[in-house]
Amino acid sequence: MHFTLIALLILAVLAILIGYMVRIGGADQRRVKERLKKRYAEWVEKKRMTIDTVDNFRKRIIAYDRLGNQLLLIDLSKEQEEAHVIDLENIASCRTVKNKHEANGHINGILLECVGKRKNQPVLQFPFYDELEDSLQDMLFLQKRAEFWEHKLNIHISASANTDKAGYIA
Repeated sequence: MHFTLIALLILAVLAILIGYMVRIGGADQRRVKERLKKRYAEWVEKKRMTIDTVDNFRKRIIAYDRLGNQLLLIDLSKEQEEAHVIDLENIASCRTVKNKHEANGHINGILLECVGKRKNQPVLQFPFYDELEDSLQDMLFLQKRAEFWEHKLNIHISASANTDKAGYIA
């Protein structure tokens, strides 16, 4: 009888500790989401963007402004916050890249890589999946989202390349 009572007491204490840890983790996620929303609103207002399409996943946002033909990228997953507004007129193409471990071949990252038109322009890489940050169950979904954005951006990049200065398709 004493053993049962002690076991129940230990289980109750463990349940309370686990509940507290889950609550703290949820509060951290809410703070990150609020910070992400705030940065997004600041950039959209600062650059006077009219966002057509936006994706928000974990600590990252990718958004497209069709009128300005610009891409907004915000990444809070690293120690140093990163935010970029890219004019698609300066981008030659975008592609989805899968980074793999050399030893075992497992995918450890999925990136959207955009290459500039000028040779000295740095290649921009925006992470969709990072094995250290994201769940393995989310990898396929995030890969599909990266491929969606690759396709969407390449359509707009090629359309802008075929449009002359007056806005007519060549």
